[in-house]
Amino acid sequence: MNSTLLSQFVQFGMAGVIFFGFLCVLKWVFDINRALLQDMAEERKLNQEVLQKFAENINQNSLSIKEFRNEVRDGHKYQRDEHKEMIDILGRINGYNHQ
Repeated sequence: MNSTLLSQFVQFGMAGVIFFGFLCVLKWVFDINRALLQDMAEERKLNQEVLQKFAENINQNSLSIKEFRNEVRDGHKYQRDEHKEMIDILGRINGYNHQ
């Protein structure tokens, strides 16, 4: 009876050692997974900041283009008005008779 009790303790002890080893490996996997998730969260945050800067640069370029377009439009309006005045006074512009 003593040998069966001893063999049961040995079997349960081996099962305990194997189970403990499994728990240690499982904890190690979860720790690695947690570290990877934290790294990915930081990377997503950094990517969002970069995309935000790209969006700001695109908006600034769009505003610059609009301002330039308005300046060109004003310059061409001045040129058109000047040509109309020359046509009214001279009746022609660059040798071309508009009447």
